[in-house]
Amino acid sequence: MHAHVKAVSKARLCRRKYVRVMAIVMVAGCGPADVGRRGSAQEYRPANELTRTESTAVAGDDIGLVRDFDIGGDSIYLLDAGGRVIIAVREGASIRVVGQFGRSGGGPGELTRPTGLALAGSNIVVADGTRLQFFSRDGEFLSTKRLSPPCPMMLPKVASSRAGVFVHGGCLRRGYTTDTMKAVLAWSRDTARWEIVVETPRFTTDGSLGSVFGPASVMATGVGGAHAFGGGERNCIWRIEDGGDRPIANEICPAVSTLYRADAPPGLEARMRSARFAGMNLRWPASLPAYGDSFVAGSDMVLLRPFTADSVVLQLAGPAALDIAVAPHDGLLGCKAGGCVWLLDETATPRMIVLDRTKMEALIQRASGK
Repeated sequence: MHAHVKAVSKARLCRRKYVRVMAIVMVAGCGPADVGRRGSAQEYRPANELTRTESTAVAGDDIGLVRDFDIGGDSIYLLDAGGRVIIAVREGASIRVVGQFGRSGGGPGELTRPTGLALAGSNIVVADGTRLQFFSRDGEFLSTKRLSPPCPMMLPKVASSRAGVFVHGGCLRRGYTTDTMKAVLAWSRDTARWEIVVETPRFTTDGSLGSVFGPASVMATGVGGAHAFGGGERNCIWRIEDGGDRPIANEICPAVSTLYRADAPPGLEARMRSARFAGMNLRWPASLPAYGDSFVAGSDMVLLRPFTADSVVLQLAGPAALDIAVAPHDGLLGCKAGGCVWLLDETATPRMIVLDRTKMEALIQRASGK
């Protein structure tokens, strides 16, 4: 099946737990805009009978720092910062690493600064610095195209489009009242000319707005040309319709009716006070982000909402705010069209949570009584 894939040996995962906690640290105490101003958020506890996501041990665990992933059927493709694409396969109740392709380097098929991975039809596309590199799902190198988005983009991610390709990441915009890092979604039909579909502030460099950390990806791909965009810094989310001549972004505000608050983990505030980030005033937020990731299921949109430092509740967007499941915040890689994935290294054996589209849709049906 994987003709060009090399065997993988066993090793330990890189630690991520502290990074995931810091992902919801805000600057200057600013919470999401539009609803729940400072001090108006509430503590939240989901119902005891709510589904708790369960993890599965990963056999063959030579997995380093994972930058991105995608799901294709029973295969999970993990983009390692070291320049590899690692392939894991779900086999019943188990997950097994079956191989890898790619290596570090600047030549064709080699990866220098890989930051994003996406399935594109029967192929895989990887964002690697100023290049988009295309591979077959078996790991055969196919082609390279130049990546030159409309603004200098930090840690660009990539996603397939019906008639082209998306890239998304952070762009520093100068000339505003203060310098502002914005989340930007750009689209191109041929990778030669790029159009900005939507952009939204993530944080200002003087620490007056937003989060300096936030989710790794601000776009959650869906099926049928419907995607989601946003990082939860504002209480809004964009539904991206990719069915026409070019993608259209429709803003939904507010995304949630109530914001949540939670106590900081013991000792975290002291560690933040001792940290030295130029121009940044880090402290635990009065209001947690409206959401940290999202998943698109037809007309429904699921938000992954932090309600403590280490947990998220999966909740339908909208006034009803129906809870569908509870999951860890640590180890969350994000959500794609095929589902959401967590990679956990709490024990000697790495574990993975895969909440695929079928399971997610079943949870939505149960919660909404459909």
